[in-house]
This record gives sequence, C-alpha cells and structure tokens, in this order.
Amino acid sequence: MKIPAGILLCLALSAFTGCGDRNADDYRREKMGLELARYQAVAGTYSGPLVTGRGESPGQISIALRAEAANIDSSDRLSSEQKAVLRGEVSFSFNDDSTRKTTLAFNDGYYNDAEGTFRATIQVNQSVQAVSQVTRLDLYGRIASGRFDGRIEVSGFKDDGAGFRAVRDDRSLAPGSASPPSGKPRPALDLRLASRAKFSSDGRIETVRARVSASESSNEEDFLLLLKPVRIVNITMNMEPGLIFITTDGRWDLRAGTLRAKLSTPSGRGQVELSCREVPLADGGKGWDCHADGLFNSLFDGIFVPET
Repeated sequence: MKIPAGILLCLALSAFTGCGDRNADDYRREKMGLELARYQAVAGTYSGPLVTGRGESPGQISIALRAEAANIDSSDRLSSEQKAVLRGEVSFSFNDDSTRKTTLAFNDGYYNDAEGTFRATIQVNQSVQAVSQVTRLDLYGRIASGRFDGRIEVSGFKDDGAGFRAVRDDRSLAPGSASPPSGKPRPALDLRLASRAKFSSDGRIETVRARVSASESSNEEDFLLLLKPVRIVNITMNMEPGLIFITTDGRWDLRAGTLRAKLSTPSGRGQVELSCREVPLADGGKGWDCHADGLFNSLFDGIFVPET
C-alpha cells in the first residue's frame, strides 16, 4: 500500500509535535528563525587596523554584519522561500587621509556557530583602461567573544592579502548599503623618465625617454592595490627621433618594484619587450634599471631617472 507523502512527513515529525497543529511551512519558519538567531548572535560592527603581509598598517577596517530575513528565489526561479541571510559592508579608511574611505557590500555571508568560522565574497566592478572587469574579494576568519580575527584577499592572490583583529562595538545596526567612495581620489600618475642607454648591437650610447602614466585612481582602486599591488599603466617610449613605442597594458608591481611591458610602434610592426626593476639613486630618489629586447635580439640596457 502506498502511503501518502503528507502522512510520511507527519510520522517523521511526530516525535516532536502533533501533525494536526503544524505543517511544513511552520517547520520552515522555525528553521529560518533558528538560523536568524544564529546570525544575530554575531551581528554588529567590528573595527580594527588592517595589517599587510609586510607588517604595515595602512588604515582601519570596519566590518558591519546584519542578520536579515529575505525572500530567496529557488534554483528554477519559479518560487521563493524566506531564509536567514548575513549581509554587510566592509569599510576602509586610509591613515594618510581620514577623508579617504571606501565601502564595499556583500550579501552572502555565512557563519558556522559550531566552529566559529565566517566567510563571504565581495564582487567589485572596475573599469581598467576602459574595459570592465570584476575583482572578487574573499573575506573570512573566526568570530568569538566579540572579536573577529580574519583576512581579506583578492581571489588568486592569497599571499598578498591582509589580516585584521577587529573588535565589535555593539552598536545597533540599521539596514544599509554600500556608500560611494568619499574623499579626493589620488591624482593621475605621470612619470617622465630619461636614460643614457647603451645599445647592444653596436655599443652606442643614446638618450631614451619614457613616460609612464595612468588615470587618477579612486579610493576603491587604492584599497584593492593593498591586496593586489599591480597597477595597469600606459607607457610611451621614444628611442630616437621618429621611433616611438607605446602600450596601454604595462604592469607595475608596486610591492615587488618591477615594471614590465610589451610595446609596439603605432603601426604594430616593431615590438619591444621592456623589463625594469626599481633601484635607489644617489640623491635618495628612485630610478629604473631597464632591459629591452627587440623581436630577435637584445636592444639596450639603461638606468632611467626622473627628468627635471
């Protein structure tokens, strides 16, 4: 004899309560209530210094967690169910300028009360050289006794991430959303360099000039540079009158102090691969020790210094 599914459900739940008084919706609501209480136990704003892998503290991080009940669509999007969610924002203010602050939101926070672990992902939409791209941040750690010990990293750049020990201030939280970056952005990058370079083919010494530039960076972009310290730059290089090489995809690694790029003439026929490392100068400034290769052989070596 086939037993109706409703009776099976009642039999399975009869150890806890009477079937005549409650139904499946009641149990879903109870489950959601328990999950909401679990999230509310860690809700609040946690604040503390952000510390990079090199032991530097460039600013203060603040993590706001909110427990909410939300209608979540099913996988087929034909129905929805109310579930407990842990939403929040990560705010960062720079030590060098208290008005420079950026706030990023997340909606998928998860807290395991048995282990005390938390995790969330943050999607950051950027425009790099007029091309849209999404950068994913991983936020994770442990929450216990009003303290959040964790890390924040750009996905795929674990070694460049930063850690924090943040303490909950226990202020009540109103529903919120990511705010636009405040304060003034950093000015545009514009380095003008020159080198008395030695050419490999005949040993001659010629002046080579280079310009490294980038548009002004937002506070959000500067925060990401703390976790993924590679800046995309434009490079224009004048090797001799009438011979110009350019690129819009140079890679300046601020942490490693390296600059790498593949440049080409405006026509695309000539190509140069440039590899530089940052070096100290006698006057206390910084220069670039560069090596350039052509399509078939080594081209030149030289120390580039700022032009006055």
